[in-house]
Amino acid sequence: MIKKTPTTNKLLFLIFLDGLALMPSERIYHLSHSIILVAICISLFNFFLSIFNIQFMTFVQVRTDMNYIGRVFGTIFSVAILFMPIGTFFFKFAFNLQNPNNYFVLGSLLTFISIITIILNTIFKSKN
Repeated sequence: MIKKTPTTNKLLFLIFLDGLALMPSERIYHLSHSIILVAICISLFNFFLSIFNIQFMTFVQVRTDMNYIGRVFGTIFSVAILFMPIGTFFFKFAFNLQNPNNYFVLGSLLTFISIITIILNTIFKSKN
């Protein structure tokens, strides 16, 4: 699954796996009330997210001209640092993270958006 030159669809597939790993945590919690089983779901989510981050940085590094690589990475990290507090405040007010149903909603949204984006990406690539 991990290649030297990742593709857009591979990155989107990793986001899809993120969503799939997060979705069952709500059902597992209601059925077993086991924190360990829920932690496995969250660990899988973090595992796939780590692979996505590594593959994304590789994708950017391979596709960017070496003269601009510092500027591109600087921009990526600056934007990420700027939007982290905004995302934290948004999710703090939009979701009650004590409610396990929110993990199903977030996982479903990740899965749905990645599927739609993979389909659109495939359609646009076939037209070119």
